[in-house]
Amino acid sequence: MIDQELTIESLRDDLKQLINARFIENKPRRSHIPNGLRASYRARFFESYPIITQCWLIFSSNLNDTDQAKLALKLLMYRDLDPLEWIKSWIEDGSSEVLSTVTETSEGMHQFIDQAVEPPLLSEVKERQHVKWLLRTVTSHEGRIVKRLNKLWSHLDMLKVARTAKSVWMPLLQYTLKWRSDHEWARPNGEETLLDTLQNQIDQLGVCAAFEDFESFVEILSERYRGVGVSKKRSKKGPAMDDRMRILRRVQFWSNYRDQTSLTRFIISPNDHEAYHSISLEELMLGDESIIACENLPSDSPLMVLRVNDLVIVSALTDSKQPTRFILLNAHEDDHDLFSLQGKIKYYQLESYLEREDAYYHAYLWQVLFTLILEGGGVSPDRVDQPFVLGGDKIGEYVKGAGLKFTNQELKRQSSQLTDLLRSKPSLLSYLSESFGELLTLPQEHEA
Repeated sequence: MIDQELTIESLRDDLKQLINARFIENKPRRSHIPNGLRASYRARFFESYPIITQCWLIFSSNLNDTDQAKLALKLLMYRDLDPLEWIKSWIEDGSSEVLSTVTETSEGMHQFIDQAVEPPLLSEVKERQHVKWLLRTVTSHEGRIVKRLNKLWSHLDMLKVARTAKSVWMPLLQYTLKWRSDHEWARPNGEETLLDTLQNQIDQLGVCAAFEDFESFVEILSERYRGVGVSKKRSKKGPAMDDRMRILRRVQFWSNYRDQTSLTRFIISPNDHEAYHSISLEELMLGDESIIACENLPSDSPLMVLRVNDLVIVSALTDSKQPTRFILLNAHEDDHDLFSLQGKIKYYQLESYLEREDAYYHAYLWQVLFTLILEGGGVSPDRVDQPFVLGGDKIGEYVKGAGLKFTNQELKRQSSQLTDLLRSKPSLLSYLSESFGELLTLPQEHEA
């Protein structure tokens, strides 16, 4: 008699009635299958129908609704099943009456899914796939995204997650940063907003992410330029400079300002873009939207665009004949239009922004020159009390308010843009002499 009752159809029917009672009727009821048969059903069907059997065991148990939700969501997460779609698959039978009821009484389902952002389930997140499932769950209802993100990140330390488990949590970190940039979190209609501490964490994470993206992508891009543009000047201390080394050296220079770099963009040739578009760029926290293909780039030299405090820097990563421009944002500007460019562009779209500014080049003493310009824009390195990274194993001494320290010997070695700048601004030369504790003198023009 018992053997005849142990059918998968009876188990399915009971599970369907349990789910309908809970999520449609809002009147949870007991299972129609006697408790004495639970072990028999488990033994008979667990191996062949593991998800149905486990869910039936959960929803027919004596646990309260919250504990049932935690166990069921954990199972669905490990099986990578969408909770809302899974529930609806048991309720919807093609009847327009039932479908209408599902729409009108979905609050119970959403409350069930809300449990996904509570600590018991979060402690079970071990893999990136689990985080992707969590992200789909958090965003399953537009009206509850803010509430769920608030709750989720209030149980997690965003900055700690980014440092210790970024590879696992990357999809959610990316989504949170993107959602924050596209939406107004402080809502005037009284909806819940992100906690102040969370908003501060997002701001800090965004700054860290911008420079980490810069470093990560440049590491990828630089390999494409290994052995290209090899300098004719041979170094006694190492290999001849090529474009790969130039790219890395310039990144090392800007690493002195990483904590102040809030936005990044890469403008690269269509060939470079095509070569790397197929590569997984999941490790870019801000995603690959910051990588833009541009036709007619001079010398096809990749451009980087950085926002460092209120300065926007546009600089070629390889070609020393292509200038670097420093654009000072006006007080009323939130961001520069360069950060709004999307899709494939043409170089003439950039020229209107770039030609308004003075041009500076990666030539002799360029690091000194650039720090002077940055100081003029109110930007000092993140840590002025530490050696300034020049590139490779080279470091320099930095004087706040004056930039990288240099000597008369370096100044007289050859003509440079720095020489020209100091010649046009005698007061700046006097100021630097006082700051460096050395009377700086310019070479006679015929000496240079």
